[in-house]
Amino acid sequence: MLRDGLLEAGPERTYRMRWVDVPSLQVHVSEQRYHPYGGGRIGFQAADFATQIQFDVDGFVHAYPDLARRV
Repeated sequence: MLRDGLLEAGPERTYRMRWVDVPSLQVHVSEQRYHPYGGGRIGFQAADFATQIQFDVDGFVHAYPDLARRV
């Protein structure tokens, strides 16, 4: 997705993601919305969860609020 220009400011985009639960191997679908603000900041929303994720210039996560921060 970052190759789609998400690190640069632009319009919101919606993606339909699939993930596999382990160990049940059930496939789940998640509709996710991304809003690239520019400067490496991306707004993320899925269901009732929303946050802003900060990426570095190489596309690696620098800060994911309430989850992780690179040191």
